Amino acid sequence: MRKLEKNTHILDWVYPVIESGDIGSIVDSRLHGEFYTNSVWKAVEIAMSCIPSIAIQRPDMSQVLVELKECLVLEMAHGSSQTMATEVNEMSTMELQSDIAALVR
Repeated sequence: MRKLEKNTHILDWVYPVIESGDIGSIVDSRLHGEFYTNSVWKAVEIAMSCIPSIAIQRPDMSQVLVELKECLVLEMAHGSSQTMATEVNEMSTMELQSDIAALVR
């Protein structure tokens, strides 16, 4: 990871990384390279969809939540058996229903 200047905006740091394709350089080093690249790319795409200044151009938070949970399922399935992925998906679905219910209130 390159050293950042004190007042570097995160977008100024991330855009060149995305363009270069070096997605691993923005992942927390404490993961020691143990992550599924596709789930990281999906998370970055979700984050980038949230940056437009005009609200109508951004996804609503319930959609962001759904997509981030999909990232988690991808990540969990990558290093696990298909059974584990199914269990995580079922758990995520139940949690999602709870989270959406809370958002509606």
